[in-house]
Amino acid sequence: MQQEYIFLAWLKKAIGKDRASGFVNGILRQICRQKDQINFPDPEKDRVHYLSVYYSYPEWLDSPYSDPTHGQTCQDCHMPPNGESHFALPDQGGLPHPPELIPSHFQLGAASQSLLQNTLELDVLVESVSGRLDVTVTVTNTGAGHHVPTDHPGRHLLLVVSAEDVEGQALTQLAGSTVPEWGGAVAGMPGAGFAKVLRDVDTGQAPVISYWRQALIESDTRIAAMESDVSKYSFQADDTVATVSVRVYFRRLFELIADRYEWDTGEVLMEERILTVDLSDLT
Repeated sequence: MQQEYIFLAWLKKAIGKDRASGFVNGILRQICRQKDQINFPDPEKDRVHYLSVYYSYPEWLDSPYSDPTHGQTCQDCHMPPNGESHFALPDQGGLPHPPELIPSHFQLGAASQSLLQNTLELDVLVESVSGRLDVTVTVTNTGAGHHVPTDHPGRHLLLVVSAEDVEGQALTQLAGSTVPEWGGAVAGMPGAGFAKVLRDVDTGQAPVISYWRQALIESDTRIAAMESDVSKYSFQADDTVATVSVRVYFRRLFELIADRYEWDTGEVLMEERILTVDLSDLT
């Protein structure tokens, strides 16, 4: 909150207009009147959420990647060397340097599909028990020094699990979680969602991406650095052969919000496993 005070004070001075000054003072007065009503996460129980709703730096700081001896910096992943040997053009006086010492400035992030697809590992275990197909899915954050996903609160992952018989008919789900309502077209299917869901304090609406308004964290199911999420699913299996498909998708915006504004943000297939199993061999 102190940073917001400093920013508003700077904005007031920088703009230097009476109307803007009055507007900023009004905001500050309102914050001061209601500061005891603002609910912050407990810094002793949840240091990451206490530090940030939006930024990924506190997540890195609270992860093994921040270890000064064995960790990695943000630049290691987001500004890797790309083979250039000059900081400046040779005809402008630039001198050659070892390429491995020159970071790129492409600022790789959520726009880089290759970076995204090197973030997770997906393991799938299939077992058969008396006419039931059990699927255990482990999603591990192996390539990011922060939670996955991170930064913009519209970003999320969708884990979608399906099982079909030899004729391609979906097997009935007997147990396990389903994709949350905010999962859009795949909501209700076997699987899970990973996101930091914000709820607007005034309207009660969730999920929202308006982090500039007062918002509370409704839920946070994202996967921290070097941690795993394990989920289990059971399906009715009457045939001897079944096909199990497990996919993890990255989306930049909740579908219901993208549809509202007619934005096509697309999705990225992060990981995929398709297994055809003979149930008689698993019993």
